[in-house]
Amino acid sequence: MKLNQIKIAIDVIITITLGLLYTTHGALGLAFHEWAGILILVGFVVHVAVSWEWVVAVTKRLFGATRPRARFPYVLDILVLLSMGWTIVSGVLISRVATPQLASSAPLWRATHVPISYLTLIIIGVHLGMHWEWLMSTLRRLTKRPRATGALRWTLAAIAALVFAGGGYATVITGALPKAVAFQGGEGGMRAGHVEGAAPPAGQPGGGMGRGPGGGRGMEGARGMEGARGGASGSDATSLLLHTGVIAAFAVPTFYADKLVTHARRKKRSMTPSQLPA
Repeated sequence: MKLNQIKIAIDVIITITLGLLYTTHGALGLAFHEWAGILILVGFVVHVAVSWEWVVAVTKRLFGATRPRARFPYVLDILVLLSMGWTIVSGVLISRVATPQLASSAPLWRATHVPISYLTLIIIGVHLGMHWEWLMSTLRRLTKRPRATGALRWTLAAIAALVFAGGGYATVITGALPKAVAFQGGEGGMRAGHVEGAAPPAGQPGGGMGRGPGGGRGMEGARGMEGARGGASGSDATSLLLHTGVIAAFAVPTFYADKLVTHARRKKRSMTPSQLPA
């Protein structure tokens, strides 16, 4: 049980940190954005380490006789690892504070950093929805509370609906979906991919917050992670609320869709051959 407690604590820390990484206009600033973005890798490594037995077991069964329900979370985990890894590496290669000595002028990193970071939020939301039942059962065991029934169950469902509505609003306000595919837009993707406070690509004066030809601050891309929304996530608290809301917007429907599919499969398995549809 201690491992589960550690895993839940790490996941909470990762989620809060992620929510704070989508702005550099707040009090934490660009230095926090870059260093926390690198150090969050430690959290993912520990998360995988405490889940290693599950990883090994599912890997062994992955290509054997196992249920699709077991394969899908595994694929999601790989996608989270790849998207987060890409976000961290691209962040390092466009860094101005943490690792400026490693900065690259290659346009690929700047063009993909923001889009893939938003794609990571979406994948994490789906991942959380697939593991929500495990999370709730673990918390019930830790707190010694029984499974919700009756009025409490409907109350929790109503809360989930409100959370989903708030998450949908956050997804619209942050422009998470358009930003997640912005790198497909050529130069438009490049502009959307400017990290707030990052140096401009080679040969592009005034980009990001770099110094323009006249020695002053270039203003193009100053909004960076906020994009065309004009700083909707400008403060740290607002960024945390909005971007964890994006995670919730994908976690809630994933959880209920998974429940419906699981219920349908159980019902089908309980049917006699004569009851099965032709």
